[in-house]
Amino acid sequence: MRLGIGDDYAERYLPEILARFSYSNPCVEVSIICDDSDYVAQRLHKGDLDLAIGTGPGFREHGELLKRERLVWATSSTHSAQLQDVLPLAICAEDCCWSNQAIRTLKQMGRQYRIAYQARNHAVIASTVIAGLAVTAIAESGLRPGMRTLGPDEGFGELGTSDILLLKPQTALSSAAEILSQHICDSLATLGTNGIQAYNEAAE
Repeated sequence: MRLGIGDDYAERYLPEILARFSYSNPCVEVSIICDDSDYVAQRLHKGDLDLAIGTGPGFREHGELLKRERLVWATSSTHSAQLQDVLPLAICAEDCCWSNQAIRTLKQMGRQYRIAYQARNHAVIASTVIAGLAVTAIAESGLRPGMRTLGPDEGFGELGTSDILLLKPQTALSSAAEILSQHICDSLATLGTNGIQAYNEAAE
């Protein structure tokens, strides 16, 4: 089985998905491609993947909705980058829908900003935020220990929501892919607020 997953979701959701699938299909080898969502969507359309999990334009047209969550502003819980006159912003990529939404919202707010950090890896982005070097836009479930959210009371407008989607090829799925697809749906349904809280507590 070949599964593609957006880098922002792998750490939170893969352990549960793989544990479920391995229990029911112990003899099936699973190959994981972990990268940004647009890249894994392209790989699936080329026939290089059996299933893909992600968000953004590459998934929106044909993807199956797995979960919808709030986008939030994240800053360090111990530093105050958000108080700088020109807001230092950390973004994942110029084509990232979360980053684009953050920039649109800042422009609507009339808030000056600069791109302080840019990386395609969400762990890198999280590190800059926790260190107090920048602010970012992130899915609520992606908040990590050392982060806190910013809201309207601190001058930061709402960012809307983000959809996590499952993308399948247009050809018929194999039996193993059907089973993995169901495990993905079940895992994301199970990993609600309580599951994410447990993940964050374990990380601490």
